[in-house]
Amino acid sequence: MRIAIFTDSFLPQVNGVVIGTTNLVESLPRHKFLIVAPEPSKKVSWKPKNASIKFVSPAFDMPTYPEYRVCFLMPSKVLESIKKFKPEIALVQTPFFVGKQGVKFAKNAGIPVIGAYYTLLPDFLMYLPLPFIKHSNFAKQKAWDFGNSFYKKCDLVTSLSNIILEELKKHGLKARMKKIPFGISSTFFKKRKAKKSKDFKIAYAGRLSFEKSVDVVLKAFAILEKKFPETRMLLIGDGPARKSLEELAKSLRIERKVEFAGMQSQEKVAELLSECNLAVTASAVETQGIANIEAMALGLPVIAAEAMASKEIVKNGFNGFLFKPFSPEDCAEKAEKVLKDGKLASRLSKNAKEFAKKFSWEKIAKEYEKAFAEEIRRFEGKN
Repeated sequence: MRIAIFTDSFLPQVNGVVIGTTNLVESLPRHKFLIVAPEPSKKVSWKPKNASIKFVSPAFDMPTYPEYRVCFLMPSKVLESIKKFKPEIALVQTPFFVGKQGVKFAKNAGIPVIGAYYTLLPDFLMYLPLPFIKHSNFAKQKAWDFGNSFYKKCDLVTSLSNIILEELKKHGLKARMKKIPFGISSTFFKKRKAKKSKDFKIAYAGRLSFEKSVDVVLKAFAILEKKFPETRMLLIGDGPARKSLEELAKSLRIERKVEFAGMQSQEKVAELLSECNLAVTASAVETQGIANIEAMALGLPVIAAEAMASKEIVKNGFNGFLFKPFSPEDCAEKAEKVLKDGKLASRLSKNAKEFAKKFSWEKIAKEYEKAFAEEIRRFEGKN
C-alpha cells in the first residue's frame, strides 16, 4: 500500500503523535509512506525509515506554543509530489491546515481518508491568545464543533482509546469510529540491568506543557519528600511549561532533589526510566498515555490521575494506582503506598510489564495495516 500521512505536528517536535507516527511507519516496512508536515524551524537531524517527507512552507511558530508550527498555503510543488507518490489512502492526524489539505487532496484524488483523533481540541484552547474567551464553555463547545466539522468528512475516524471515542460521540460526532491505539518501541521491551540507587526515584516522562498538570506532580513530590527525604524526582521531556515548573520547584524548596533531564531519544528515555522505581502523571487529558505504557514495560508501577484514557491504562492495585485529578495530596498518598510496601511494588511491577506487552508495535502495526486495507477495499466497493 501507498499511504500519505498529513499532520500539523511533526519533527523536530517530539510528542506522542510524532513518536507514534515514526514507529507506525517503521513497523510497516512492506508499505510506502509519504509524510506531509509544516516546515520545521530548525534542521531535522533524523527521519523515520521507510518514509519520504514533504515539508509545507512557509511555516511559523505559534506565539503561545513555539514548538507548534502553523502554515497557511500549500505550495504547488508539494501537491505535485503527493500526486506523484500516488497514495491509495490518506491518514490525517490533525484538523488544522495540513490535515485539511489532506482531506481536500483525498476527496479530489478519489481515495479514502482516515481521520485520527489524537488530541482533545478543547484542551488546546489554553494556547490561544484569547485570555478570557478560551476558558469559557462557549469556546469549548466551539472546539468540539470545529473538530466535528472536520472529522465528519473522513471515511473512518480512529482514536487511541475507547474513552475518547465515547467523548466524541457524546459531543455530537456522527461518523464510523474505531479504536486503534499506538504501540511502544521495542526499545522499552529490552532486558536491562536495573541500576537502582539507594534513593527511591520517581519519574515523570512526557511533554512539559500546561495541560499535562506537571505542577501537581511536583507538589505531590514535595509532600512525599518531607516524609521520605531519600526520594528523588526525574522529569524527562521539554515544553512550554518548563520554566514555570523550574520556578515552582524552587518555590517548593525541592529543586535540589528534582532533575530536569530535557528531551531525550527513546533509547535514553528507556535507560533513564529503568533507573527509576515509580512513574507519576497528573494529566487529565490523555487520549492514550504512551509514556505510562513505556514506563510499565520497564517494570515501573504508574500513579495517574483518574481521568480520560489513563483510566483504561492504569488499574488500581494491579499495575499502579489512580488518584483524584488535580489533587497533589491524593497523588502523594497513592505513591506512598508503593514507597512503603516492597511486596506491593514488586507485584505492581510484574503486572505492569505483562500489561505493556499487548502494546508492542509488532501487534499494533497489524491493526493499522488491516484498517488501511479494509478502508481501501470498502471505498473501491462503493465506487
